[in-house]
Amino acid sequence: EAAPSALNAGIDLFMMGDTWKTFAPAMKTALGNGTITEARLNDAVRRVLRVKLRHGLFAKPLTDRTLTNGDVLGSATHRSI
Repeated sequence: EAAPSALNAGIDLFMMGDTWKTFAPAMKTALGNGTITEARLNDAVRRVLRVKLRHGLFAKPLTDRTLTNGDVLGSATHRSI
């Protein structure tokens, strides 16, 4: 119930763990019954994609793998924390 209201209130991006399993069908239902409009959903998607484009996420979508070497990320020190 809260997600369609949040979208209509101006939230463009929802961050969640496994709740996407119920979120996606609920948003589809809300779209089908008119609780949210396709125009509002498109507006939210457009803004998120615009930010990603400005930050180059589509030009270089993968991380620099040299930053993920075992000496730093995933090191024994990191795992102990």
